Amino acid sequence: MERDDGLSPDDFHLQWHLKYNPEATITDEEEIDLDEEIKKLSISLSHENPSDLAKIFEQIHQIAAGTHTAVPIQAPEAVEADLEKEGELIEAELKKTTNKREANTKPDRRSKRSKIVNQNYAEDSEASNNDRKSDSLPGLADINRLAAGRPKSDEAGSEASYGEAIDNDALLALLDPKIKNSPYVNQAPIHLRYLISSIYNPPGDGNCGFRCVSKALGYDHSNNGLWRVREEMMVEITKNRATYSRLQGGEREIKKIENAIQVPEDAKNSSTVPPEKWLDKLSHGQILANTYARPVIFLSIASCTTFLPTRAPPPPESTPQPMYLLHVDGNHWVLPDVEAIDGVKPIPPPISSKKSTSKAVKAWLSYIQEGLALYNKGLVAATSQEKK
Repeated sequence: MERDDGLSPDDFHLQWHLKYNPEATITDEEEIDLDEEIKKLSISLSHENPSDLAKIFEQIHQIAAGTHTAVPIQAPEAVEADLEKEGELIEAELKKTTNKREANTKPDRRSKRSKIVNQNYAEDSEASNNDRKSDSLPGLADINRLAAGRPKSDEAGSEASYGEAIDNDALLALLDPKIKNSPYVNQAPIHLRYLISSIYNPPGDGNCGFRCVSKALGYDHSNNGLWRVREEMMVEITKNRATYSRLQGGEREIKKIENAIQVPEDAKNSSTVPPEKWLDKLSHGQILANTYARPVIFLSIASCTTFLPTRAPPPPESTPQPMYLLHVDGNHWVLPDVEAIDGVKPIPPPISSKKSTSKAVKAWLSYIQEGLALYNKGLVAATSQEKK
């Protein structure tokens, strides 16, 4: 009015607004940093198994759509009860298998002493369970002792006081998925993990790759084996220097490879070697394949590569086994024992060079056809499983 102009809604108190509610509390919505949230999600997913990502994303979509199934959180007492029940199931399964085995091998007769021993053990076990409800499941020390068939001498004092012998086969059958795999199996390609029966883990002193080669060849497990591998690789380079010069890109690269393989005598007693003298897939793979006349296969969770001998065809009188080297933790080599299926081991596609194509290479390509087919079959199956 004082400005001699028209009225606007802002000139009136809020109480004159139709939607005014003095009891309402209006709070500003908290701003969400999408970039930061996506970054956190990416970091979390990077620690998951790639084969589980599809299922995880499906669960996220279900949560967003409100179609997921919520699992109630159990109270500590309920969790303890579940653990105790699980321990009882394991003990019952072991006892059932043991009884079956004894029924087939022994007459159904027991001495009075045996009955007393078992009764005492049952009473001791019941008392122990009442005192330690949260420790119903066997610990690692108990598992190792049971697997070896040893009595619980520390607590009972003798084999008789421990009761009947544990069936090792039944126990190992129950625990097999947990004790078979090495910690490094999960860093192998998914479709090859089921074929890895064991993994040799050398010391991480910079010579781990050469120690793995020495182990695969059956050389001396001491340092003599790895120095022998380095020396034999140097002999191969010296005899075929022109070939490797073409493959590696010139004399300068060859000298760099030679310096990496050679270790001075005064440095051989050192506890470690520098990174420039470590085994390198691209620099040393072809040399190893030609030196030992067999396929050399480098495995990792990211990629798989095969190097084939280029100078000599497969020997007709023998079947040279491929050498597998698994790269783990970004800076360490281990030697997996990859089992064969019907006499065939999986072989990834080889690195081939037009400069080195020869009759020997063609013979090796024909030699590994079944291994290539087995590898590709497993890869296709694993890829299909991930998409589901």
